Amino acid sequence: MYGERNRSGKNDKLYVTYKCSGRRSNNGCRNKPINRQYIEKFVLLQLKSLLLGSNIVKNVTKNLNVYMSENSGGLLSNIREYERKKKAIETKINNLIRSIENGISAELVADKLDALGKQKILYEGKIGELKQQLDRKKIKVSEVQHAISNYYELMRADELVVRKFIQKYVEKVLVYQDRIEIILLTNRDLS
Repeated sequence: MYGERNRSGKNDKLYVTYKCSGRRSNNGCRNKPINRQYIEKFVLLQLKSLLLGSNIVKNVTKNLNVYMSENSGGLLSNIREYERKKKAIETKINNLIRSIENGISAELVADKLDALGKQKILYEGKIGELKQQLDRKKIKVSEVQHAISNYYELMRADELVVRKFIQKYVEKVLVYQDRIEIILLTNRDLS
């Protein structure tokens, strides 16, 4: 099919339709011309339902959260550092406990064990705080679905954006008398 522009009516309104090239050359095609808006609306609705499919939205959300955690202003590295320090404290505590088991007086190491215990609690608190900050930055599946829906609504209003979006993800649209098939570009990753 090819696009054809026609003006008609009292206001000389522009209509864009898709027509079969076989119809133009009288090759027996019986498909009627189709208004461009109907085809593009159908294609956009199909792309929207594909984009809002649960697996794609989950993958997009997961990828966004991985990106956010990797670029979270050092939160992840701070968590790892406190976990490393906590593990070192736990090792020291275990070594002191083994010393007690091997005969060293508990009174001699009690103050050291107490100080290490307090330090461990402090590190656990810091780790908890940082993890909460990281969790607050996480994106939810519902937020991605909402963003896609909003983008779809905004996109419908701008003809140029619609065209670019379709060109990016659609290889071709096959129109038959009883159905329409959309062939996506296989080199694009929607997730």
